[in-house]
Amino acid sequence: MSWQRPLACWRCSNEQHHPPYKWDWNGWWAGRFQSFRCRAPFVAINCATLPSELLESELFGYEKGAFTGARVAGKKGLIELAHKGTLFLDEITSLDYVLQSKLLRLLSEREILKLGSDRIIPVDIRILAATNDDMETSVRERRFREDLYYRLSAFRLHIPPLRERPEDLVPLFLHFVGVFRGDILPTLSKKRPLLQKIIIKEPFHGNARELENVAKRFCLLFQEGGDNREIGILIENCFDRRISPVNNKEEYPGDLRTTPQSTEKGILEELARKYKNKAELSRILKMDRSSLWRKLKKYGNKLPRRKQRGI
Repeated sequence: MSWQRPLACWRCSNEQHHPPYKWDWNGWWAGRFQSFRCRAPFVAINCATLPSELLESELFGYEKGAFTGARVAGKKGLIELAHKGTLFLDEITSLDYVLQSKLLRLLSEREILKLGSDRIIPVDIRILAATNDDMETSVRERRFREDLYYRLSAFRLHIPPLRERPEDLVPLFLHFVGVFRGDILPTLSKKRPLLQKIIIKEPFHGNARELENVAKRFCLLFQEGGDNREIGILIENCFDRRISPVNNKEEYPGDLRTTPQSTEKGILEELARKYKNKAELSRILKMDRSSLWRKLKKYGNKLPRRKQRGI
């Protein structure tokens, strides 16, 4: 599988105690369990979920009375809690410049200063950072400090998106199936060619999380005894294609109320040429005939009246 080489590199970095930085497309990775720090605390935080003021207090902690609303007893920060272990910073490019400077000092001096405190606290941690952004671009655009980037890049892993790793699709799908319903895993393991034929067609813009959800839907709906055709249809039905781009000109948005006027006018003109009565057109657009008539009148479109049958 394509992650075997990154895993081997990870093991080497753990042996040398390098602080790894990871640019990947799918969140944090389980390589920490190969480290000598695996029995020590592992503390994770998503830097994009908190404002910078709150994030600083969460990372470095604070003393009693450091700011309004602070706990009476103060609070240990995540960095201090990760002592002797690993601190995982997800979406690290979301940090503002001030916090980046403080993180740079942490990496160089291995010590922190709590908010409202005058006491230096030494810490021994390994920092694992991850991002979906292109770090070089962030550095060029001065959204991320260049010196911090090189500090974090002592060891770097790049994990490509799932759509660039077709050989990993079936093993990952079977892994997720085993997590949710291990009883059906032996049956599916015998149908790898069928799974590969169906799954490889999908673009997986949602990456491994999308594949995980597909496997979860499949496990909920799967029943023993189905043949290859039934299993194939079930897997295809588990993919959510509702948000795929519309390429077929015969498909139109179901609600014109959320459609821009220029697009709305074009749709009505095309449909007015194709369909010859309001009842059919209102059914397709999912709107009542009086509202449809007002829109047609607004844009100057008229549907031909149906000819009266002779008596």
